[in-house]
Amino acid sequence: MVYSPWPLELLEAPATSDDTYVVRVEAPAGPVTVFAVHVANPQTGFAEWAPDLAVVRQVCERHLGESLVVVGDFNATREHAPLGDLLAVGLADAAEQAGRGWLPTFPAQRLYGPWAGIHYPSVIGLDHVLVGPGVEATEVRAFRVDGTDHRGLAARLTLRDASGAP
Repeated sequence: MVYSPWPLELLEAPATSDDTYVVRVEAPAGPVTVFAVHVANPQTGFAEWAPDLAVVRQVCERHLGESLVVVGDFNATREHAPLGDLLAVGLADAAEQAGRGWLPTFPAQRLYGPWAGIHYPSVIGLDHVLVGPGVEATEVRAFRVDGTDHRGLAARLTLRDASGAP
């Protein structure tokens, strides 16, 4: 899901096992293509996980010439080959770009069983903000979101023009 204070237009809804959307946001600094990603969990849907990430890669390749931000639950760490393949198309991890490095987002809390509601330290980075060449991340932070087993990510991004200037 994408919320924006500026007008947005749905560009496509790629065929993945969970909801993913590509929208164009008419931001004051210029148009931004935002790809909201949610792929299958490899523990419960491994047969869908790698194909979902392949679809994400194909969509990113199509939109790489635009100011592109790819954000969401990839259910993958930097060490997973499909996420590495995605970064290889020309995307950068915003947390790394902003100097945060590894930013764990999972688990945020246990939502079931006898220890429901207990908060655990996040130790795995499954959620990511990825940016194309026209976008630079200057700050990224994780935060708690009630009712989910993942932490959220917030990023401060700057659009660059064709020369690389802000």
